[in-house]
Amino acid sequence: MYDLMIVDDDRMVISDLVNLIDWEKAGFNIVCVAGNGKAALDKYRRYRPDVVITDVVMPVMKGIELLARIKAISPGAIVILISSFAEFSYAKEAIELGALGYLLKDEICEEHLMPLLAKAKDQLETASATENPFSRWPAETKRPAAAAGSLPLAAPALPRAYCYLVCELDAPEQLARIMGCKEIDECRFTPEEIRFFRDSRKARYHVHNLFALTGGRLALELSPETGSHPSAHPEELADFGRSLGRSFKERYQRTVSFFLVPGLHNAESVRGVYKHYENNIPNRFLVGSELVISIADPRLKCNTALPAVNAIELAMLLREGDRDQILQRFKSFLDDATLLRDFYGMIDALQAIFYVITCYLREAGLDEMGTASGSGLVQQLKDIDHFRQWLNSEISQLIAKRSEMTGYSRPVIKAVRYIRANYKEADLSIADVAEHVSLSKTHLGYLFKKEVGMTINCFIIHIRISNAMIMLRTSDQMIYEVAQTVGYRSSQYFSQVFLNNVGCSPKQYRLQSARV
Repeated sequence: MYDLMIVDDDRMVISDLVNLIDWEKAGFNIVCVAGNGKAALDKYRRYRPDVVITDVVMPVMKGIELLARIKAISPGAIVILISSFAEFSYAKEAIELGALGYLLKDEICEEHLMPLLAKAKDQLETASATENPFSRWPAETKRPAAAAGSLPLAAPALPRAYCYLVCELDAPEQLARIMGCKEIDECRFTPEEIRFFRDSRKARYHVHNLFALTGGRLALELSPETGSHPSAHPEELADFGRSLGRSFKERYQRTVSFFLVPGLHNAESVRGVYKHYENNIPNRFLVGSELVISIADPRLKCNTALPAVNAIELAMLLREGDRDQILQRFKSFLDDATLLRDFYGMIDALQAIFYVITCYLREAGLDEMGTASGSGLVQQLKDIDHFRQWLNSEISQLIAKRSEMTGYSRPVIKAVRYIRANYKEADLSIADVAEHVSLSKTHLGYLFKKEVGMTINCFIIHIRISNAMIMLRTSDQMIYEVAQTVGYRSSQYFSQVFLNNVGCSPKQYRLQSARV
Protein backbone atom coordinates (compact mmCIF):
# COMPACT_ATOMS: atom_id res chain seq x y z
CA MET A 1 0.00 0.00 0.00
CA TYR A 2 1.46 3.37 -1.05
CA ASP A 3 0.64 6.77 0.47
CA LEU A 4 -0.93 9.47 -1.72
CA MET A 5 -1.75 13.19 -1.37
CA ILE A 6 -4.25 15.23 -3.43
CA VAL A 7 -3.76 19.01 -3.89
CA ASP A 8 -6.28 21.42 -5.42
CA ASP A 9 -7.77 24.78 -4.44
CA ASP A 10 -11.21 23.54 -5.54
CA ARG A 11 -12.77 21.34 -2.84
CA MET A 12 -15.13 19.81 -5.41
CA VAL A 13 -12.18 18.57 -7.46
CA ILE A 14 -10.63 16.99 -4.35
CA SER A 15 -13.96 15.37 -3.49
CA ASP A 16 -14.36 14.03 -7.04
CA LEU A 17 -10.88 12.52 -7.01
CA VAL A 18 -11.33 10.96 -3.57
CA ASN A 19 -14.52 9.25 -4.73
CA LEU A 20 -13.42 8.48 -8.29
CA ILE A 21 -11.99 4.99 -7.64
CA ASP A 22 -11.49 2.47 -4.86
CA TRP A 23 -8.06 3.75 -3.82
CA GLU A 24 -7.39 0.93 -1.36
CA LYS A 25 -8.12 -1.67 -4.02
CA ALA A 26 -5.78 0.21 -6.38
CA GLY A 27 -3.02 -0.06 -3.76
CA PHE A 28 -3.04 3.52 -2.44
CA ASN A 29 -3.91 5.18 0.84
CA ILE A 30 -4.91 8.89 0.75
CA VAL A 31 -3.01 10.22 3.77
CA CYS A 32 -3.80 13.94 3.30
CA VAL A 33 -5.24 16.63 1.04
CA ALA A 34 -4.28 20.32 0.67
CA GLY A 35 -5.87 23.44 -0.79
CA ASN A 36 -2.75 25.23 -2.05
CA GLY A 37 0.90 24.55 -2.87
CA LYS A 38 2.37 25.93 0.35
CA ALA A 39 0.09 23.83 2.56
CA ALA A 40 0.85 20.84 0.36
CA LEU A 41 4.60 21.33 0.76
CA ASP A 42 4.23 21.47 4.55
CA LYS A 43 2.16 18.26 4.51
CA TYR A 44 4.58 16.57 2.13
CA ARG A 45 7.42 17.16 4.57
CA ARG A 46 5.29 15.80 7.41
CA TYR A 47 3.73 12.74 5.72
CA ARG A 48 6.16 12.02 2.85
CA PRO A 49 3.51 10.47 0.54
CA ASP A 50 4.79 8.27 -2.28
CA VAL A 51 2.54 9.90 -4.90
CA VAL A 52 1.21 13.47 -5.19
CA ILE A 53 -1.64 14.49 -7.51
CA THR A 54 -1.68 18.28 -7.76
CA ASP A 55 -3.41 21.08 -9.64
CA VAL A 56 -1.18 23.42 -11.66
CA VAL A 57 -2.81 26.83 -11.13
CA MET A 58 -3.30 27.55 -7.41
CA PRO A 59 -2.90 30.57 -5.11
CA VAL A 60 0.19 31.05 -2.90
CA MET A 61 2.28 28.41 -4.72
CA LYS A 62 1.71 27.00 -8.21
CA GLY A 63 1.74 23.28 -8.94
CA ILE A 64 4.86 23.53 -11.11
CA GLU A 65 6.76 25.16 -8.23
CA LEU A 66 5.39 22.54 -5.82
CA LEU A 67 6.66 19.83 -8.18
CA ALA A 68 10.14 21.39 -8.22
CA ARG A 69 10.19 21.76 -4.41
CA ILE A 70 9.11 18.15 -3.86
CA LYS A 71 11.75 16.90 -6.31
CA ALA A 72 14.38 18.94 -4.45
CA ILE A 73 13.42 17.15 -1.22
CA SER A 74 12.87 13.66 -2.70
CA PRO A 75 14.17 13.24 -6.27
CA GLY A 76 12.35 9.92 -6.53
CA ALA A 77 8.94 11.33 -5.55
CA ILE A 78 6.13 10.69 -8.04
CA VAL A 79 3.99 13.71 -9.00
CA ILE A 80 0.99 13.76 -11.35
CA LEU A 81 -0.22 17.19 -12.51
CA ILE A 82 -3.81 18.08 -13.35
CA SER A 83 -5.00 21.31 -14.94
CA SER A 84 -7.89 23.10 -16.63
CA PHE A 85 -5.42 24.61 -19.12
CA ALA A 86 -4.52 22.61 -22.24
CA GLU A 87 -1.22 24.44 -22.79
CA PHE A 88 1.87 22.73 -24.15
CA SER A 89 4.19 24.91 -22.02
CA TYR A 90 2.72 23.47 -18.82
CA ALA A 91 3.11 19.88 -19.98
CA LYS A 92 6.61 20.52 -21.30
CA GLU A 93 7.81 22.08 -18.03
CA ALA A 94 6.14 19.32 -16.01
CA ILE A 95 7.97 16.64 -18.00
CA GLU A 96 11.30 18.49 -17.71
CA LEU A 97 10.86 18.66 -13.93
CA GLY A 98 10.16 14.95 -13.72
CA ALA A 99 6.36 14.71 -13.46
CA LEU A 100 4.96 11.25 -14.10
CA GLY A 101 2.02 12.58 -16.10
CA TYR A 102 -0.20 15.55 -17.00
CA LEU A 103 -4.00 15.25 -17.13
CA LEU A 104 -6.67 17.78 -18.07
CA LYS A 105 -9.40 18.01 -15.45
CA ASP A 106 -12.19 17.39 -17.93
CA GLU A 107 -10.44 14.17 -18.96
CA ILE A 108 -9.96 12.75 -15.47
CA CYS A 109 -11.71 9.42 -15.20
CA GLU A 110 -10.88 5.91 -14.06
CA GLU A 111 -9.86 4.94 -17.60
CA HIS A 112 -7.20 7.67 -17.81
CA LEU A 113 -6.10 7.65 -14.17
CA MET A 114 -5.56 3.92 -13.61
CA PRO A 115 -2.73 3.54 -16.19
CA LEU A 116 -0.84 6.39 -14.50
CA LEU A 117 -1.32 4.81 -11.07
CA ALA A 118 -0.12 1.46 -12.43
CA LYS A 119 2.96 3.20 -13.82
CA ALA A 120 3.52 4.89 -10.47
CA LYS A 121 3.36 1.54 -8.66
CA ASP A 122 5.84 0.01 -11.11
CA GLN A 123 8.30 2.85 -10.49
CA LEU A 124 7.87 2.62 -6.72
CA GLU A 125 8.42 -1.13 -6.72
CA THR A 126 11.47 -0.83 -8.98
CA ALA A 127 12.93 1.98 -6.88
CA SER A 128 12.52 0.03 -3.64
CA ALA A 129 15.65 -1.97 -4.44
CA THR A 130 17.88 1.04 -5.04
CA GLU A 131 16.26 3.78 -2.96
CA ASN A 132 17.17 4.77 0.58
CA PRO A 133 17.85 1.38 2.21
CA PHE A 134 16.74 2.68 5.60
CA SER A 135 13.26 3.69 4.45
CA ARG A 136 12.52 0.96 1.89
CA TRP A 137 14.92 -1.94 2.40
CA PRO A 138 13.30 -5.17 1.14
CA ALA A 139 12.75 -7.88 3.74
CA GLU A 140 14.47 -10.55 1.63
CA THR A 141 18.26 -10.54 1.34
CA LYS A 142 18.25 -9.26 -2.22
CA ARG A 143 21.24 -7.28 -3.43
CA PRO A 144 20.16 -3.97 -5.04
CA ALA A 145 21.64 -2.83 -8.32
CA ALA A 146 24.15 0.02 -8.13
CA ALA A 147 23.39 3.28 -9.89
CA ALA A 148 25.31 3.88 -13.10
CA GLY A 149 28.76 5.32 -12.48
CA SER A 150 28.62 4.82 -8.72
CA LEU A 151 30.25 2.38 -6.32
CA PRO A 152 28.34 -0.85 -5.71
CA LEU A 153 26.04 -0.66 -2.72
CA ALA A 154 26.57 -3.11 0.08
CA ALA A 155 24.31 -6.11 0.55
CA PRO A 156 21.68 -5.96 3.32
CA ALA A 157 23.12 -6.51 6.76
CA LEU A 158 22.99 -9.90 8.47
CA PRO A 159 20.75 -10.28 11.53
CA ARG A 160 23.71 -9.22 13.69
CA ALA A 161 23.29 -5.68 15.08
CA TYR A 162 25.50 -2.71 14.22
CA CYS A 163 25.96 0.97 15.00
CA TYR A 164 25.19 3.55 12.31
CA LEU A 165 26.65 6.96 11.47
CA VAL A 166 24.91 9.15 8.88
CA CYS A 167 27.25 11.55 7.05
CA GLU A 168 26.21 14.79 5.39
CA LEU A 169 28.35 17.51 3.84
CA ASP A 170 28.09 20.90 5.54
CA ALA A 171 26.92 22.84 2.49
CA PRO A 172 23.41 24.37 2.35
CA GLU A 173 22.67 23.69 -1.30
CA GLN A 174 19.12 25.07 -1.08
CA LEU A 175 20.33 28.46 0.18
CA ALA A 176 22.61 28.78 -2.83
CA ARG A 177 19.75 27.99 -5.19
CA ILE A 178 17.43 30.69 -3.88
CA MET A 179 20.25 33.24 -4.04
CA GLY A 180 20.53 32.73 -7.77
CA CYS A 181 23.87 31.01 -8.24
CA LYS A 182 24.00 29.75 -11.83
CA GLU A 183 26.35 26.86 -11.05
CA ILE A 184 25.87 25.00 -7.79
CA ASP A 185 28.04 22.33 -6.26
CA GLU A 186 25.54 19.52 -5.84
CA CYS A 187 27.12 18.69 -2.47
CA ARG A 188 27.43 14.99 -3.22
CA PHE A 189 30.25 12.75 -2.11
CA THR A 190 32.75 11.83 -4.83
CA PRO A 191 33.77 8.20 -5.47
CA GLU A 192 37.13 8.90 -3.83
CA GLU A 193 35.42 10.28 -0.71
CA ILE A 194 33.10 7.26 -0.58
CA ARG A 195 36.10 4.95 -0.70
CA PHE A 196 37.69 6.97 2.10
CA PHE A 197 34.68 6.36 4.36
CA ARG A 198 34.37 2.73 3.31
CA ASP A 199 38.00 1.97 4.17
CA SER A 200 38.10 4.01 7.40
CA ARG A 201 38.97 2.30 10.64
CA LYS A 202 40.30 3.27 14.03
CA ALA A 203 41.23 0.98 16.92
CA ARG A 204 38.31 -1.48 17.30
CA TYR A 205 36.09 0.22 14.69
CA HIS A 206 35.72 -0.37 10.99
CA VAL A 207 33.01 0.23 8.42
CA HIS A 208 31.28 -3.08 7.86
CA ASN A 209 28.92 -1.72 5.18
CA LEU A 210 28.31 1.62 3.46
CA PHE A 211 24.87 2.69 2.23
CA ALA A 212 24.01 5.51 -0.21
CA LEU A 213 21.02 7.48 1.10
CA THR A 214 18.70 9.95 -0.59
CA GLY A 215 19.73 13.59 -0.35
CA GLY A 216 23.39 12.79 -1.08
CA ARG A 217 24.01 11.31 2.37
CA LEU A 218 25.97 8.24 3.34
CA ALA A 219 25.38 5.78 6.19
CA LEU A 220 28.29 3.93 7.75
CA GLU A 221 27.49 0.59 9.35
CA LEU A 222 30.09 0.05 12.07
CA SER A 223 31.24 -3.18 13.65
CA PRO A 224 34.02 -3.85 16.17
CA GLU A 225 37.27 -5.57 15.28
CA THR A 226 37.26 -7.50 18.53
CA GLY A 227 35.83 -7.30 21.98
CA SER A 228 32.66 -5.51 23.05
CA HIS A 229 30.33 -3.73 20.67
CA PRO A 230 31.18 -0.04 20.14
CA SER A 231 27.71 0.99 21.32
CA ALA A 232 28.81 0.01 24.81
CA HIS A 233 31.01 3.13 24.70
CA PRO A 234 29.05 5.90 22.91
CA GLU A 235 31.73 8.46 23.70
CA GLU A 236 34.21 6.33 21.74
CA LEU A 237 31.81 6.19 18.80
CA ALA A 238 31.50 10.00 18.86
CA ASP A 239 35.29 10.26 19.04
CA PHE A 240 35.51 8.01 15.97
CA GLY A 241 33.21 10.41 14.12
CA ARG A 242 35.26 13.45 15.13
CA SER A 243 38.49 11.76 14.06
CA LEU A 244 36.93 10.78 10.74
CA GLY A 245 35.69 14.34 10.20
CA ARG A 246 39.13 15.82 10.83
CA SER A 247 40.79 13.38 8.44
CA PHE A 248 38.15 14.06 5.78
CA LYS A 249 38.62 17.83 6.09
CA GLU A 250 42.41 17.57 5.85
CA ARG A 251 42.23 15.34 2.80
CA TYR A 252 39.36 16.93 0.83
CA GLN A 253 39.09 20.47 2.29
CA ARG A 254 35.36 19.94 2.88
CA THR A 255 33.51 19.63 6.17
CA VAL A 256 31.03 16.94 7.13
CA SER A 257 28.66 16.36 10.04
CA PHE A 258 27.91 12.96 11.57
CA PHE A 259 24.56 11.86 12.99
CA LEU A 260 24.57 8.89 15.36
CA VAL A 261 21.55 6.59 15.03
CA PRO A 262 20.84 5.51 18.64
CA GLY A 263 20.76 1.84 19.57
CA LEU A 264 21.81 -1.36 17.85
CA HIS A 265 20.23 -2.20 14.49
CA ASN A 266 20.57 -4.10 11.26
CA ALA A 267 19.73 -2.61 7.86
CA GLU A 268 16.11 -3.66 8.17
CA SER A 269 15.39 -2.46 11.71
CA VAL A 270 17.24 0.86 11.38
CA ARG A 271 15.02 2.08 8.54
CA GLY A 272 12.16 3.07 10.86
CA VAL A 273 14.47 5.01 13.18
CA TYR A 274 16.08 6.83 10.29
CA LYS A 275 12.80 7.69 8.58
CA HIS A 276 11.39 9.01 11.87
CA TYR A 277 14.31 11.37 12.42
CA GLU A 278 15.29 12.12 8.81
CA ASN A 279 13.70 15.59 8.88
CA ASN A 280 15.98 16.51 11.81
CA ILE A 281 19.10 16.43 9.66
CA PRO A 282 18.54 19.68 7.64
CA ASN A 283 18.13 21.57 10.94
CA ARG A 284 21.85 20.95 11.43
CA PHE A 285 22.32 24.22 9.53
CA LEU A 286 20.63 26.05 12.43
CA VAL A 287 22.81 24.36 15.07
CA GLY A 288 26.33 24.51 13.66
CA SER A 289 28.84 22.82 11.38
CA GLU A 290 31.22 19.87 11.77
CA LEU A 291 28.86 18.24 14.26
CA VAL A 292 28.95 14.77 15.77
CA ILE A 293 25.48 14.51 17.24
CA SER A 294 22.68 12.02 17.81
CA ILE A 295 20.09 12.13 15.04
CA ALA A 296 17.48 12.14 17.84
CA ASP A 297 19.08 15.08 19.68
CA PRO A 298 16.36 17.60 20.76
CA ARG A 299 18.47 20.44 19.39
CA LEU A 300 17.72 19.19 15.86
CA LYS A 301 13.98 18.87 16.31
CA CYS A 302 11.70 21.49 14.71
CA ASN A 303 9.78 23.15 17.56
CA THR A 304 7.08 24.90 15.51
CA ALA A 305 6.57 26.52 12.10
CA LEU A 306 8.36 29.80 11.36
CA PRO A 307 5.96 32.77 10.92
CA ALA A 308 5.49 34.13 7.39
CA VAL A 309 7.58 37.10 6.27
CA ASN A 310 5.85 40.46 5.80
CA ALA A 311 7.05 41.13 2.24
CA ILE A 312 5.34 44.52 1.97
CA GLU A 313 6.94 45.82 5.15
CA LEU A 314 10.35 44.61 3.97
CA ALA A 315 9.90 46.31 0.58
CA MET A 316 9.06 49.57 2.33
CA LEU A 317 12.12 49.38 4.61
CA LEU A 318 14.40 48.65 1.65
CA ARG A 319 13.08 51.63 -0.29
CA GLU A 320 13.52 53.88 2.73
CA GLY A 321 17.11 52.66 3.04
CA ASP A 322 16.90 52.31 6.82
CA ARG A 323 19.92 50.04 7.30
CA ASP A 324 19.53 49.57 11.06
CA GLN A 325 15.83 48.69 10.80
CA ILE A 326 16.48 46.22 7.97
CA LEU A 327 19.33 44.49 9.80
CA GLN A 328 17.21 44.30 12.94
CA ARG A 329 14.36 42.68 10.97
CA PHE A 330 16.73 40.09 9.51
CA LYS A 331 18.29 39.46 12.91
CA SER A 332 14.86 38.81 14.41
CA PHE A 333 13.95 36.51 11.53
CA LEU A 334 17.16 34.46 11.85
CA ASP A 335 16.81 34.38 15.64
CA ASP A 336 13.30 32.95 15.22
CA ALA A 337 14.51 30.37 12.70
CA THR A 338 17.30 29.30 15.03
CA LEU A 339 15.00 29.10 18.04
CA LEU A 340 12.24 27.20 16.22
CA ARG A 341 14.62 24.89 14.30
CA ASP A 342 12.49 25.20 11.16
CA PHE A 343 14.99 24.90 8.30
CA TYR A 344 12.40 24.27 5.58
CA GLY A 345 10.29 27.15 6.90
CA MET A 346 13.37 29.35 6.75
CA ILE A 347 13.98 28.32 3.12
CA ASP A 348 10.37 29.20 2.19
CA ALA A 349 10.65 32.58 3.94
CA LEU A 350 14.03 33.32 2.36
CA GLN A 351 12.59 32.76 -1.09
CA ALA A 352 10.02 35.48 -0.40
CA ILE A 353 12.69 37.75 1.09
CA PHE A 354 15.10 37.36 -1.83
CA TYR A 355 12.30 37.90 -4.32
CA VAL A 356 11.54 41.27 -2.69
CA ILE A 357 15.23 42.17 -2.53
CA THR A 358 15.73 41.21 -6.19
CA CYS A 359 12.82 43.45 -7.24
CA TYR A 360 14.26 46.26 -5.14
CA LEU A 361 17.72 45.89 -6.69
CA ARG A 362 16.36 45.82 -10.22
CA GLU A 363 14.31 48.94 -9.48
CA ALA A 364 17.46 50.63 -8.19
CA GLY A 365 19.60 49.45 -11.12
CA LEU A 366 21.93 47.46 -8.86
CA ASP A 367 23.44 43.99 -9.19
CA GLU A 368 21.63 41.08 -7.59
CA MET A 369 22.77 39.68 -4.25
CA GLY A 370 25.34 36.94 -4.10
CA THR A 371 27.35 37.95 -7.18
CA ALA A 372 30.26 39.09 -5.05
CA SER A 373 30.41 35.70 -3.37
CA GLY A 374 30.83 33.87 -6.66
CA SER A 375 31.07 30.11 -7.01
CA GLY A 376 32.41 29.70 -3.48
CA LEU A 377 29.09 30.71 -1.93
CA VAL A 378 28.05 27.17 -1.03
CA GLN A 379 31.29 26.42 0.78
CA GLN A 380 31.21 29.73 2.65
CA LEU A 381 27.73 29.36 4.14
CA LYS A 382 28.17 26.27 6.30
CA ASP A 383 25.72 27.21 9.03
CA ILE A 384 23.46 29.96 10.34
CA ASP A 385 26.34 32.04 11.76
CA HIS A 386 28.10 32.12 8.39
CA PHE A 387 24.82 33.11 6.79
CA ARG A 388 24.29 35.95 9.30
CA GLN A 389 27.70 37.41 8.48
CA TRP A 390 27.15 37.16 4.73
CA LEU A 391 23.66 38.67 4.88
CA ASN A 392 24.71 41.61 7.07
CA SER A 393 27.55 42.38 4.68
CA GLU A 394 25.34 42.17 1.58
CA ILE A 395 22.54 44.30 3.08
CA SER A 396 25.00 46.96 4.23
CA GLN A 397 26.58 47.11 0.78
CA LEU A 398 23.33 47.37 -1.14
CA ILE A 399 21.99 50.13 1.16
CA ALA A 400 25.26 52.03 0.75
CA LYS A 401 25.11 51.69 -3.04
CA ARG A 402 21.49 52.79 -3.12
CA SER A 403 22.32 55.83 -0.99
CA GLU A 404 25.08 56.83 -3.40
CA MET A 405 22.63 56.74 -6.29
CA THR A 406 19.96 58.74 -4.52
CA GLY A 407 20.25 62.39 -5.49
CA TYR A 408 16.99 63.55 -3.90
CA SER A 409 16.90 66.66 -1.76
CA ARG A 410 15.99 66.33 1.92
CA PRO A 411 12.35 67.52 1.49
CA VAL A 412 11.77 65.01 -1.32
CA ILE A 413 13.34 62.17 0.68
CA LYS A 414 11.06 63.04 3.61
CA ALA A 415 8.07 63.16 1.27
CA VAL A 416 8.89 59.76 -0.26
CA ARG A 417 9.29 58.16 3.16
CA TYR A 418 6.04 59.69 4.38
CA ILE A 419 4.14 58.40 1.35
CA ARG A 420 5.61 54.91 1.73
CA ALA A 421 4.65 54.87 5.41
CA ASN A 422 1.11 56.17 4.86
CA TYR A 423 0.00 55.00 1.40
CA LYS A 424 -2.59 52.69 3.02
CA GLU A 425 -4.52 55.74 4.25
CA ALA A 426 -7.37 56.30 1.78
CA ASP A 427 -7.43 60.06 2.55
CA LEU A 428 -3.70 60.62 1.92
CA SER A 429 -3.31 63.87 -0.07
CA ILE A 430 -0.68 66.23 -1.39
CA ALA A 431 -1.61 68.65 1.41
CA ASP A 432 -0.78 65.99 4.02
CA VAL A 433 2.63 65.36 2.45
CA ALA A 434 3.40 69.07 2.09
CA GLU A 435 2.48 69.72 5.70
CA HIS A 436 4.77 66.90 6.83
CA VAL A 437 7.80 68.38 5.03
CA SER A 438 6.87 72.00 5.90
CA LEU A 439 6.61 73.24 2.30
CA SER A 440 3.77 74.60 0.24
CA LYS A 441 1.96 72.20 -2.06
CA THR A 442 3.16 74.13 -5.12
CA HIS A 443 6.84 74.20 -4.09
CA LEU A 444 6.90 70.54 -3.03
CA GLY A 445 5.07 69.51 -6.21
CA TYR A 446 7.69 71.30 -8.32
CA LEU A 447 10.65 69.73 -6.48
CA PHE A 448 9.08 66.28 -6.48
CA LYS A 449 8.33 66.26 -10.21
CA LYS A 450 11.80 67.61 -11.01
CA GLU A 451 13.72 65.03 -8.91
CA VAL A 452 11.51 61.94 -9.01
CA GLY A 453 10.18 62.35 -12.53
CA MET A 454 6.49 62.06 -11.63
CA THR A 455 3.89 63.99 -9.69
CA ILE A 456 3.10 63.22 -6.06
CA ASN A 457 -0.31 61.82 -7.01
CA CYS A 458 1.29 59.53 -9.60
CA PHE A 459 3.87 58.39 -7.04
CA ILE A 460 1.14 57.53 -4.50
CA ILE A 461 -0.62 55.49 -7.17
CA HIS A 462 2.69 53.82 -8.11
CA ILE A 463 3.34 52.79 -4.50
CA ARG A 464 -0.20 51.50 -4.00
CA ILE A 465 -0.26 49.50 -7.24
CA SER A 466 3.27 48.10 -6.70
CA ASN A 467 2.27 46.78 -3.28
CA ALA A 468 -1.02 45.48 -4.65
CA MET A 469 0.92 43.51 -7.28
CA ILE A 470 3.04 41.90 -4.55
CA MET A 471 -0.08 40.96 -2.60
CA LEU A 472 -1.77 39.50 -5.69
CA ARG A 473 1.29 37.35 -6.39
CA THR A 474 2.01 36.20 -2.87
CA SER A 475 -1.35 35.95 -1.07
CA ASP A 476 -4.82 34.55 -1.66
CA GLN A 477 -6.65 37.64 -0.36
CA MET A 478 -9.82 38.71 -2.18
CA ILE A 479 -9.53 41.64 -4.63
CA TYR A 480 -11.56 43.96 -2.39
CA GLU A 481 -9.28 43.09 0.56
CA VAL A 482 -6.20 43.99 -1.49
CA ALA A 483 -7.86 47.25 -2.55
CA GLN A 484 -8.63 48.24 1.05
CA THR A 485 -5.13 47.29 2.23
CA VAL A 486 -3.41 49.58 -0.27
CA GLY A 487 -5.68 52.57 0.33
CA TYR A 488 -8.72 52.26 -1.95
CA ARG A 489 -12.24 52.27 -0.48
CA SER A 490 -13.82 51.03 -3.72
CA SER A 491 -12.65 47.79 -5.33
CA GLN A 492 -14.16 48.96 -8.64
CA TYR A 493 -12.09 52.16 -8.61
CA PHE A 494 -9.01 50.16 -7.58
CA SER A 495 -9.55 47.78 -10.51
CA GLN A 496 -9.82 50.71 -12.93
CA VAL A 497 -6.61 52.34 -11.61
CA PHE A 498 -4.86 48.97 -11.74
CA LEU A 499 -5.96 48.43 -15.35
CA ASN A 500 -4.76 51.90 -16.38
CA ASN A 501 -1.31 51.35 -14.84
CA VAL A 502 -0.65 47.64 -15.41
CA GLY A 503 -2.63 46.97 -18.56
CA CYS A 504 -4.87 44.25 -17.15
CA SER A 505 -7.33 43.79 -14.31
CA PRO A 506 -6.19 42.57 -10.85
CA LYS A 507 -7.89 39.21 -11.50
CA GLN A 508 -6.13 38.78 -14.85
CA TYR A 509 -2.80 39.76 -13.29
CA ARG A 510 -3.18 37.14 -10.56
CA LEU A 511 -4.01 34.43 -13.10
CA GLN A 512 -1.08 35.40 -15.34
CA SER A 513 1.31 35.42 -12.36
CA ALA A 514 0.10 31.97 -11.34
CA ARG A 515 0.88 30.63 -14.83
CA VAL A 516 4.39 32.10 -15.12
